Amino acid sequence: MGLNIAYYRTWYGGFLASDNLATAAASYNSYCITMPLDSRLPNSGQPSCGLYDVTPALTGQQDNLVTQATHYGKQTEVFQGVDVTVTGRFARGARTQASLSTGQTVNDTCDFNNLPQVQTLLIQGVSAPNQALPSSVVTPRTPAFCHISSPWSGGTAFGFNVVYPLPWNLQASAIYQNKPGFPITATYVATNAEIKSSLGRNLSECNQAAATCSANRTISLIPPNTIFDDRIMQLDLRFSRTFPIGKAKLQGNFDLYNIFNGSTILNEQTRYSNTNNQFMNAIQIMGGRLLKFSAQLVF
Repeated sequence: MGLNIAYYRTWYGGFLASDNLATAAASYNSYCITMPLDSRLPNSGQPSCGLYDVTPALTGQQDNLVTQATHYGKQTEVFQGVDVTVTGRFARGARTQASLSTGQTVNDTCDFNNLPQVQTLLIQGVSAPNQALPSSVVTPRTPAFCHISSPWSGGTAFGFNVVYPLPWNLQASAIYQNKPGFPITATYVATNAEIKSSLGRNLSECNQAAATCSANRTISLIPPNTIFDDRIMQLDLRFSRTFPIGKAKLQGNFDLYNIFNGSTILNEQTRYSNTNNQFMNAIQIMGGRLLKFSAQLVF
């Protein structure tokens, strides 16, 4: 038997931020929208605030400076995790291996919440929840979106594989996988009419004297990496036999994938709409149960 345990703790630095020097924090007006009424959404039916729109006089004005995020505040990302692997060898050539990997990432960009003219930038290995459009902030600058602790279950995967010899030169093997489901995200297209009552005016690109305006904002509804779909579980089996052919060997295989015929969602609709809503409708699911015959000739 063998046991291997590893603990990891990784923290990142050198974050970058983009500051639109053509505007200041006072150049933006904040507003809220009402979350759609749906039990699948956090804070369903409650106000979602921390959204910003630049004043009409500065619409389209950009003079971006990319510099260190530390000039504006503190940004952190810390990952910690544990990997455990167990291996075993038994009589007649049987062997097995089991593994568990678990971890959590914590991101914090809360120092930027009151700086709508500054957006944190995505760099390799670093996630940045607060992404802003040039004239607006459409991801709420709120504690729920700026301090994100992904659940441990969302970073936990485990599985095992077993190889066991059978009579008549047969060999059976199995692989089991249990992995996190995909993160659920949601966006909602809020119309100018929905925003105007909170903002106190039309959106910046609209004619402020107009009674109506077709402008809108695509708002993030769920903090990233906080809610996950059902876990992905799959068991695969293989039976094989080797036939000697002179100095060569022929191995015949019979494979059975996804033996329980799981149909977990792998990709889904992320747009939420009050009409013809297809939010969380499946786009892709696990492949169905599959039987496969194959052969390999070694000479």
